[in-house]
Amino acid sequence: MDTLCWLMFLRRVDDYLESLYCELKRSGHRFRFGYPGFVFGFLLRGRYLSKFSDYNAFAWEWRRLSVSPLHLYDIDQAVSGDGVLPRFLAAIGAPASIIEGSTTQPVLNRRRELTTRHFRRLLRPLLMARFHRYNQRVLSSG
Repeated sequence: MDTLCWLMFLRRVDDYLESLYCELKRSGHRFRFGYPGFVFGFLLRGRYLSKFSDYNAFAWEWRRLSVSPLHLYDIDQAVSGDGVLPRFLAAIGAPASIIEGSTTQPVLNRRRELTTRHFRRLLRPLLMARFHRYNQRVLSSG
């Protein structure tokens, strides 16, 4: 009998927050200070607002709720390599012929680019300093 396992591709926290902000805004949420206020909230109280900004807390909670193993992958590494789909197919043991025919190009979310690009230069380094190194350690440990 095959065992169920979870495969999860995690994004850099700055990319995740840009996407989350745009999704929340599109669903009607309004933020008093716009995107900068949203990001500063995460910088101050990150893991309390969303476990997705703290990979260790997220992975710990997931593993607590499921007996099946959780395998974490860095989406940036997958995209910079052959792509997310080929990495996923390799992880599930798909035949090489299927993997070779599945290379894809990353899709740029233009709406997100327009909404957050003015703040990216300031906010990305702050988010990376706060979360990235720690989250990379969690990804490399598995």
